[in-house]
Amino acid sequence: ANAAVVGIMAAALIYPIVPAGITSIGTLVLAVGCLVLLLTTKASPWIVVILGAVGGVAVSLLSGA
Repeated sequence: ANAAVVGIMAAALIYPIVPAGITSIGTLVLAVGCLVLLLTTKASPWIVVILGAVGGVAVSLLSGA
């Protein structure tokens, strides 16, 4: 029962974020890269946030948006 609640909560969180935030291959690669960095290294979350912000600016500049 608890797993079902967690699944419903995860779906409620992911559904509004993914369509609005993942708009290109570049943003998908950036999001997956940040997730991998958080899960596989001992990097501080604030460092990953800063890298994600810098990466987001770079993706935006490279895409011409």
